[in-house]
Amino acid sequence: VNMDRANVGRSVEAALKQLEDIRVIDEEKGLRSLPPALRELARLRVENPDMSMEELGQALSRPASKSAVNHRFRRIAEIAQDVRSGRP
Repeated sequence: VNMDRANVGRSVEAALKQLEDIRVIDEEKGLRSLPPALRELARLRVENPDMSMEELGQALSRPASKSAVNHRFRRIAEIAQDVRSGRP
């Protein structure tokens, strides 16, 4: 039970971080500045904040693995960090 709670907690924290990164990009550059695959994933995350990475991957127009979704979120996080630090 404790492990399940910890996993849920980590998933919620990750989703909140992803939503914050998406918000930063959207407010500063607009989501249209993202490549299409990242833009689609960002839109899905905003519309479905409670979906797991696996579920998000299956909901994409071209289904992707959990690993691919994780990689895309890492790229979104990098872009958000660039925006926060004022890099183009």
